[in-house]
Amino acid sequence: MSQQSYRSRAGLGDWRVKAMLVFGIASSTEGMQAFGAPLLGRTFDPLDFVMFGGGVGLAVVVDQVLLSRLLRRGHPKAADPCDAARPKALSDGLPRKRKDSNPQSFG
Repeated sequence: MSQQSYRSRAGLGDWRVKAMLVFGIASSTEGMQAFGAPLLGRTFDPLDFVMFGGGVGLAVVVDQVLLSRLLRRGHPKAADPCDAARPKALSDGLPRKRKDSNPQSFG
């Protein structure tokens, strides 16, 4: 099963959904600390919301920029950027005879 189908099955295909989910869970634990429920810590600090936002923003950048580039390299349907530089006759997959760079034969 491909990675795309795992994402769509879990409903996590869009980066906005993932970002809101992570920020919501982290913020809810901080909110519970504000009301006296010690969940994953005991002290409330409003600066934590800023840090959660920064972490989610960094995760979005890593997911959208870095991981998409890495996953595209191994994906069979992705276009090869080198195809544009290859001559059409050589990119059709047919075997070709190599031409000697030096036409003189030594023998």
